[in-house]
Amino acid sequence: MAISKKKLVFRRRAQVARGECVKVKSLTLTGQSMLSPHTVGREVSGNPPFQKSGQLVAEAPQVADESSRMDPSVLASTSTEPNGQAISSPEPVESSLPDKYRLPTISEANAALRRVSDAIRIRARSGGYIYHDLDHTTRDRFTAMRGCLSNFIRLGGKHFLAESLRAAGAQEKGATYARSIRHWIRDLIKTGDLPYYQHGWWNVPLLDDEDIGREIKAHLQTVGKFACAEDIVKFFLDEDTRTRLGVPYAISLRTAQRWMTKYGGFRWRKELKGQYFDGHERDDVVKYRQLVYIPFWRAIERLMTIFNDKGVPDPQ
Repeated sequence: MAISKKKLVFRRRAQVARGECVKVKSLTLTGQSMLSPHTVGREVSGNPPFQKSGQLVAEAPQVADESSRMDPSVLASTSTEPNGQAISSPEPVESSLPDKYRLPTISEANAALRRVSDAIRIRARSGGYIYHDLDHTTRDRFTAMRGCLSNFIRLGGKHFLAESLRAAGAQEKGATYARSIRHWIRDLIKTGDLPYYQHGWWNVPLLDDEDIGREIKAHLQTVGKFACAEDIVKFFLDEDTRTRLGVPYAISLRTAQRWMTKYGGFRWRKELKGQYFDGHERDDVVKYRQLVYIPFWRAIERLMTIFNDKGVPDPQ
């Protein structure tokens, strides 16, 4: 009876698997023979990878040690007694750990706590506190940092990881938020920067800056009383001016008009009919008045009847 192709494939796969099993077994036995007798005896008495019958037995999963799940900063601050009991020290141990895993000292934690507390509120002269106008996200961050630092200092500089988890749990957050709290505290100690929430600040108009506003107003004062929005546009056409003020590109006429009404203190008014936009001192207006209008008026003045203040014709 002919054997089907499917059975041939299955038999071939079984032979390959059997050969791999024998190869693994031989490598394992060779490795055990190279170990010391004490080590081999401990492995065989524990849970050997193969039984004597040659049947493959899955190894028992290794349970991670409690210390392997600890933060490296906590491991760096712990010492071991001769009897094997670990004791944590209040001050961080000088080691080769990077700064992102180093425990803060008590003095650093106190300075950071004062900085965070002042960012949340300041003491008023009349008593009580004045709270700063912070968004909800920034206030939650500062509150979590203050809680973590307060408990860390109260415990004598111990359990930095546990206190960050406690502060995160108070806001119904997890280990990821606790890691962020530790990062914010270390960044505050290193650079002095507080973790303000920056969402929504990328599109703040540049012309809202006070320094730029003062420069624009000073330029308009040099232009005179007939300054307009076009003068602001021309002011930002200069590349040196933009570089000095930190404006990346020139502005449009509409942007200049919005700045004049919103930040510059100017207001628009309706142009009166029959009046020139920039007064009667324009060059062509002055030329027409001096060379055409006034000579013509003086020529026909002798043909006019001139009245005095009493409404009586003046004989002159």
